[in-house]
Amino acid sequence: MNNSSTITVQHKLGQGKFSVYYIDCPANNTGYALKIFPKHTSNGTLQYHKERVLARLDHPNIIQYVHIQCNTPDFDGLVTEYAPYGDLFEWMLNGNMDNEMIIRSYFHQMIEAVEYLHSQSLAHLDLKLENMMIGEDFRLKIIDFDQAQNLKDGWVSSGGTKCYRAPEIMNETCSDFTLADIYSVGVTLYALMTKEFPFLEGDNREDGYISPHYRVFLEDNKRFWGSKRVLKGRKGGICEEFIELMNGMLERDTMKRWNVKEIKESRWYNGPVLGYEELKNEMSYRWEMKNSKKKGASSKSPKKNFEMELE
Repeated sequence: MNNSSTITVQHKLGQGKFSVYYIDCPANNTGYALKIFPKHTSNGTLQYHKERVLARLDHPNIIQYVHIQCNTPDFDGLVTEYAPYGDLFEWMLNGNMDNEMIIRSYFHQMIEAVEYLHSQSLAHLDLKLENMMIGEDFRLKIIDFDQAQNLKDGWVSSGGTKCYRAPEIMNETCSDFTLADIYSVGVTLYALMTKEFPFLEGDNREDGYISPHYRVFLEDNKRFWGSKRVLKGRKGGICEEFIELMNGMLERDTMKRWNVKEIKESRWYNGPVLGYEELKNEMSYRWEMKNSKKKGASSKSPKKNFEMELE
């Protein structure tokens, strides 16, 4: 049974390939995120149907699909739960991810979500800081599945995002999508810990090019890490346990790259973490201290009403 109701677009949340808006639904007094896919473009229609994969996923660290269907002539809209506290890239830039225990706690959530995705025969293929949101309860929420593919697909149909792409994605030899996801998560973790990307110019390109940073990582690993001993923005250095994990996750040879099981067995992964309530309380405190001015901020764009149908 379908119930029609009017939702109000409050303000724009972000702009990637497609626009995302915050919306109010008076029928249940709840806010959601609405991602718009223009119907007049074949790409918009294709990506809408690809992101509908969310409808069958159920995991606390994956953004929840909401069964509200757009009813407009101009666009298809995908509605999900709203993650009010921004993405990990924002948190990193604001200095809120300066604690190794917090980073490890969120890394655990990343790995749990990726392991679940792979168990559902899916690879995300665009894992990055900007696609990892902080949800209502300060849990990690992976978003943006428009490049996700079935593990049985014969080839990768998209390239992901520069600096996060696995070498085998770049040179079009990828045969195991799960390991491509592992590489991207490794880059994400590295960035959280060091406040920079490991290989600024990307990895292998189609023409066989290897960036200077990645070449040093592969051919003179000790020298690569020797230049990274001091972490930016916080006390301490990079420990051997973290180096071991990164070497495993960022390995060029997919036969040697670590899988989820090996990651979970690693020394750094098994270091101290915050319990759920501890993490929630700590992140809530950090949000109040450093991001209170952002609360309630919105675009001055005029509000729009759209007819929606509850599926």
